[in-house]
Formats: sequence, structure tokens, C-alpha cells
Amino acid sequence: MTIKYILDLTKEEYRDDFVTVNDQLEDDEKEFWQYEARDKLVEKLNLFVDDAKKYKQARSTNKSKTWLSHNAILVTGQRGTGKTVFLRNCKAMWDVYCNKAKKNHTEIHFLEAIDPTMLIEQDNFANVVIAQIYSEVEFKLNSDMGSFAVKEEIKSDFYKKLKMLADALGKKEEFDGCSGIDKVLRYKSGINLERYFHDFVESAIQILDTESFALPIDDVDMALDRAYEVVDDVRRLLGCPYIIPIVSGDYSLYEQMVNIHFDEKAYRDKTKNCEQTVKGMSLSKNLTDAYLTKVFPNQMRITLLPVGYISPMLFIKTSDRVTVYPYREYLEALYNQFYPLCSNDNILKSWPKPSSARELTQFTRAILPIDLELAKNNEKTSYKLWKSFINWAEQKQNGQAYVDVESFLTLKNRSLNDNFNILDLISFNPKVQIKNKHLNWADKSFLHSQLYSLGIEDNSKLIELRGRRFRTTQPWRKSQDMNTWLLDNISLLEFGFKYDDKTLASLPPLEFYHLDSMVTQKEIKKAYESGGDFLSDSMDETKRTGSAPLMCNLNGLLLDIYTYGDLYSTLGNSYQYFFISRAFELIVYSFLMKDNEKIQSSLIGILNRRPFYSIFNVAPTKSIAGGNDEGIDNVTKPNTANVVNYVIFLEQNILNWRKAHRKLFESMDTEKLIPIFSFIFNKTFTAFHLFKFENYIGQDTVKNEYLTDHIRRFELITVNAAYTAMISGESIDANVGITPNQETIRNKQLFESRDRTLSRNMTRFKSQLKETHCVEKQFIDALESHPLFEMIKCKSEKGEVTIEPRIKLGRTVETDSPEKNKTPNSKNYQLPSSLIQKVNDYLREYSDYYDTFKATKRELIEAVESDSLARAYFRNDLENSNIPFEKVKIIGGNKANNFIKVLYELHQKEQTK
Repeated sequence: MTIKYILDLTKEEYRDDFVTVNDQLEDDEKEFWQYEARDKLVEKLNLFVDDAKKYKQARSTNKSKTWLSHNAILVTGQRGTGKTVFLRNCKAMWDVYCNKAKKNHTEIHFLEAIDPTMLIEQDNFANVVIAQIYSEVEFKLNSDMGSFAVKEEIKSDFYKKLKMLADALGKKEEFDGCSGIDKVLRYKSGINLERYFHDFVESAIQILDTESFALPIDDVDMALDRAYEVVDDVRRLLGCPYIIPIVSGDYSLYEQMVNIHFDEKAYRDKTKNCEQTVKGMSLSKNLTDAYLTKVFPNQMRITLLPVGYISPMLFIKTSDRVTVYPYREYLEALYNQFYPLCSNDNILKSWPKPSSARELTQFTRAILPIDLELAKNNEKTSYKLWKSFINWAEQKQNGQAYVDVESFLTLKNRSLNDNFNILDLISFNPKVQIKNKHLNWADKSFLHSQLYSLGIEDNSKLIELRGRRFRTTQPWRKSQDMNTWLLDNISLLEFGFKYDDKTLASLPPLEFYHLDSMVTQKEIKKAYESGGDFLSDSMDETKRTGSAPLMCNLNGLLLDIYTYGDLYSTLGNSYQYFFISRAFELIVYSFLMKDNEKIQSSLIGILNRRPFYSIFNVAPTKSIAGGNDEGIDNVTKPNTANVVNYVIFLEQNILNWRKAHRKLFESMDTEKLIPIFSFIFNKTFTAFHLFKFENYIGQDTVKNEYLTDHIRRFELITVNAAYTAMISGESIDANVGITPNQETIRNKQLFESRDRTLSRNMTRFKSQLKETHCVEKQFIDALESHPLFEMIKCKSEKGEVTIEPRIKLGRTVETDSPEKNKTPNSKNYQLPSSLIQKVNDYLREYSDYYDTFKATKRELIEAVESDSLARAYFRNDLENSNIPFEKVKIIGGNKANNFIKVLYELHQKEQTK
């Protein structure tokens, strides 16, 4: 039979009499969730009542003999599992059982629950227990029925036993429930005290016409400073077979507090004898285990079910419906509201789910099932739910949920006249996350994670790098110019962030710069000159209206979107480095923009700003070493009219794209796409970082890579991230688009035939679609056909979708330049072999430094400029008037020859100053 657990939200929050209510429900419906624990409790209570009867019979023949029984029941469970509610329902559980079993329920007299956290500083727990029993007897004796029902000799006997207990405690005053009891644990005659206490309890039982006392003790684990005292009283004083302690608390906390107590006795913190300390710690641990095993025997422990066990069979009852909401359906409605299109386990498993019964009740009261239903068609209700969800995320200290909800609320409050800036959304802005000082639970170390992504696992690696002794087997870090670009990136990081900066959510690696992923000045100049006009996708529309077709320079547009080079450099150079930040921001904006919004100013802002997640944006005024100048005039960048033309082109294409996919934008509130874009952001930027530094830099891929190849890889990675987000269950996590064969990614059909990661994720996604035209399918169709991805594609004569290589990436190597390369027959002057040998000896002596530089002139200039010893070495040891250094030519791969040439030229410059 399937059990239905009921969460009744129509009841007042203070009501916790679940057992009596549960007795009125059907057998398969349980408002009291811990019914299995209830059955175990009743079983133990029955056992202890029988023991109490036998003990009473044994005492009738020998009053001086006492026994101690370790019959304490421990109700344990995680914080919030309902231990307090369980204790408050103990009497009701017993009464319901007795009614059904036709058993006398008065055999157990339930005392009021004691909460040790409520004890004042002077109170002793034992005092309170004895006073509790005394209070129950006094209440009956003072009642009308009790005054006549109890014989005078029995009353006299009770007060006689009370006086003996008080005298044993060393006090002569009248017992008022507290006086004299504070010496219970210090009394010299423990044996007499134990006998007097048993006599006292036995007399009280006779007056109350019962067989035993049940004493619920709640929240012992919350009274951390009193925990050991309470547990020890349970062991010593409450071991009386007439008393059944029912103690609640987290067993692990008991372990901790008792262990601390024994630690203080077993050894001293200040001792210098390490051997004694180790022995003491071991002894303390063994004593703790033995002690708790004795006080709370394993068979007496009742573990309450965690909420994860209950929730699959949970049904929520609300005040406005007779029927109940299955919790599974409630979760589905919750995901649709706060995580639309997100089905991946990596997203949903990290939502701030309630971890206890208490939290589950609080959460469902904050976000009612009926409100989730109404929010589908009511924007105000939806907004109210998101406000409630951000409070919940803060309570649960769930950083990802918090930043996503705050980003949603930011978008909701954004005016049509406000320009879009992705950094206004905290999900994508590490600096804003760090500045949220009121959320002091942020725990993601941003700077450390960024350094780790660059291969700097700890401070020692950073010291090695700065000392130019860094060694690695990874190709991208073996590149000879590593010390320059890596130190530059680290310098920018340390300029923009502190080591103690913490973000609320995990963020991907920043976009770091590297010379192999940039466009040279010569290539930029060539790109602007040969970019050609690119016809807008709105061609059909222009034909229909008779207006002129929209044209733009495609190469110029791609450079504006995907590269950035307006940065400080010690050599005044301005390379254009490849970044995906602007493109990602354009994609996000195109999905999130409001209807009837004027988007030109937002597009201009995106193109004019630094790429939002680039290393240069985190430290905009910090200079870098840069590369050497290329010896050509500064490239004339497009004028304002051309930039505006790019914006108009983007605007028209984006609006046409949104029109083509209007069903998606009409069917959902696009601000709710923040969670899926947060996931895509993390996965895309991480994957592209891995491609760049693990599969590109330092590999042969660099030789034939073009800007459009990088764009195509970005497209594949982004689309794959979207598929992954929408796949329920497991997805293929391998990176996509990393092949060194550019021809594969330039041809769509060829790529689909060879790819395994994206194609398998696509297959899994399609197999899970409930409807052909569902919103998930609409979203992926819109993303795959986005104008930023489509503008670089064309169709071949065979009808295949291909990508024409545009704008070569990477540095211009001097030895590769036709005008600088000489034929084998070239009669260059050759330096004396003795001089070459002398220089090779110098280079070997400082190999830790010079091995990190290539034999090219450009890199050796950089090396020598930082090596004052080398310039002095030339003046003192190499300079020779008989050697025509001006005739020496750069020879590919000959480091000694090129080193001498560089030293000579720098020496000449110094002489002319």
C-alpha cells in the first residue's frame, strides 16, 4: 500500500497535534510523517512499562535494593527533521495506541517536556526533573478529586520520602521544587541518594496511580554548554526504572560535546609531551563511544526519516482547494517558474531545496502551489514569487540562485529607455558579487580560481614563474613567450582583484589574452581593405518595399564584435585580441530585450565597451608589456559612420530574427532565461578557455586558424552548452569544436558526420521532447540560427553550408616573412665560430632565462631589454672593431647569431643617445 504524507497548510502554524488529527484520516494518509518511528516508540514504551512493573514487584520485598536501567530513548535526526514535534506528540501516540489496543494508557504518566536551552544559569538539570515530579503530585493532591482519593498515610509517606531526599541533599528548608537540589551531583553518599530518589519516585507513582514516568527532554544538542550535564544526569539519576527519558537531538552533536568534556580530562592543551597528547585524544574518543553506547543503547535509538525520503510521497493541502497537490507536480511547477528550459541535473540539483521538514514547511508556505499555478498567467504573482525566492536563496546561502534571481529582478525593473549592459546583471559580474558585503557568506575565491585556470596551483608556482624557472609539460605553457603573456595576465588579475575576494557563485575563467589568438596590424589593414560588402538578411524585405538593401563590411563588423586592442602597452602597440564576450552579450541581449525597445544605443554601447569578461576589462588602466611594433603605420579604423552602419545592420538582422522566432518570445517571459544563460555562460567560457589553452596555443592548430574558425568554435560550444542545459539526466560533457583540422568545422555537413559530442547531445535532447514545437525546441532553433552565427556562413555550389576563412589569427614570424627570408645562396656575413661558441656558453649559463625565448629577433629584443648583464657583456666581451656587425643577418633558429645581432643594434641605439 502506498502511503500518502500530507502537508496541511490550512492549519495554523503553531498546531502540532498531528497524531490526533492523523487518527481521523484514511489508513494510507499520514499527516504525522514519522509513523514508523511512532511504532518503534510505542514498542519501547510497552517494554519499559513491563520493566517498571517488575521492578516495583522486586522492590516490594527489598526496599533497600536499587537498580539502574539504561532505558533512555534517543530520538535522533538531522536538524529540522521534526524531533520537537515528535516529542510533543509522544503522549498522543501512546493514547492512540492504548485506545486501539484496549490498554490502560495511565500506565505511563507523561511529564511536561523539558527544554535544557530554557534553563537559567543557576539551574541544575536534576533540580528541574525532581521539581517536575513534585509539581505533578502537588497538582493532584490539591485537586478536588485528589484530596479525597489519596489516603492520608500515602500522602504522609510521600512527604516523608521528600524530607529524606532533602536531608540527604544537606538542606533543612522546606522543599519548594528547587531548594537544596543543587547539590545532587556533589553529595558524598551517592548510594543513599540514589535509594532516596527511587523511594521518592515510587511514592509519587503510587499517588498518581501509574506505573512509570515518561520524561521528554528536548533540544539537548542545542544547549551545547549544558549537553554533557544533561546526558550525565540521564545516566546517573534518571537510570531509575520508573522513569523513561525520551531525549531528542542530533547524535553527532552529542558525540562532539561529550568528546570535548573527556578531552579536557584526558590531556591538557598546553602539554609539550606529544605522545601524551596523542594517547589522551585516543582515550577521549574511546571513552566517548563507550559512554554514549551505555547511555543511549543502539536498540533504543529512533531515527526520524529525512525529508528526502518523505517528499516523493508528499501531498500538499491548501486552503482554497479540496484536492491536494502532489509534491512532484509542485516541484515541476517550481522549475517551470524559476528554471525554465533547465532540465540538466547540474542545474536542478543545486537549487536551494529544503533540507529538513521544518524548511519544507516554511518553503511551501512562502511559495504556495496555488501561486505557482496563478503565476503562469499573472505577471504580478510571478514577480511576487521571485521576490520570495530571493529571500529563500539568501536564507539557504545559495549564491547561484541568489544572483540569478537578482538579475531577473534587475531586468524586470529595467526601463525601455535604459541601455542594456550585461554587467548590470550580477550573474555575469564578479566585481558586483564581491561588493555584496552584506551577504557575508560568499565563499568562492575568485582570484585563486582564475590563477588555477592559468596553471598556477599555489604561490610557489607563482614565485617560480616570476623567477623565470617555471617548468611544465603542457604545450600551451611551454611556449617560449610564456613568461611575458602569462605574467601580464597575472599582473592584470592582481591589479583588479584581491586574494580575499569572494564571489557568491562559481564563475568561469576570464578571457585571457595571448598573441596566438590575436590579429596583427597588417592583417587588420588587409581585412578592412578586402572586407567587401555583405548583403543583409533583409534582402527579401528590401525588394518588397523597394528600399535600398543594407550593406556592411563583414570583416570590419567581425573585428568590432570579436576583437579588442585599445589597451595600454609599454611599447605603444595595439594588437587586436580575440574575445567572445561582446558576441555573448549581443546574444543574451537579443533574447532578453523588451518588445518595442529602441536597441541602437544599447548595441553601440556593447560595441564600444571593452569585452565585459575580458582580462582587460577587470583592470582597464593597467599597462601590459605587449609585443614589438610591426613597423607599419597605425591602421585607420572605421569611422563613426561605419560603426553606426554596423549597428544598423545588427539591429535589422536581430529584429528580423526575433520576428522569425516570435512564437518563442510570445510564449514566455524572457527574463526567466537568466538561469539557462548563467549555465551557458559558465559552460561556454570554461570550454572556450580549455580549447584556447589546451588545444590551440602551443599546438599546430595555430598555423591555419582564422578569426572565422574561432567564431565557429564559439558557436559550436555555445549551442552544445544550450543542449546540455535542456537534457534531463546525463549529457555528454566532452568539449566540442576542438579539432585541429579547420576544414572539419568550416563545413557543416563534414562536421556533423565526424562529430560525436554535439551530435549525441542533440540526439538525447530530441528523444526527450514532449512536443515537436515545444518551447525548448523553439529556443534551440532560435539560438542555432542567430545572426551572429549565420553572418559568416554561405552555401557552396553543392548546397553545403560552409564558412569562408576570414582574417588570419596569430603573430607574424619574422623568418616566415618572404621579404626577410634569404635563399640558401644568399651571401650573408657569418660570425666567427669562436664568437658563436662564446655566446652559446653565455646562453647556457643563463639557460633558465633564455630557454623561455625563441630564436627570433622580436623575442630576443624582449629578453635582452630585461637583461642589463647582457648589454654589459657585449661591451666588455664581444665588441670588436674588426667584426662588421652591421652585415650580420637574422638566421632562423640560430639563437647565438641572432642574440649577437640584437645586442649590437641595442648597443648602437645607446651610443646615439
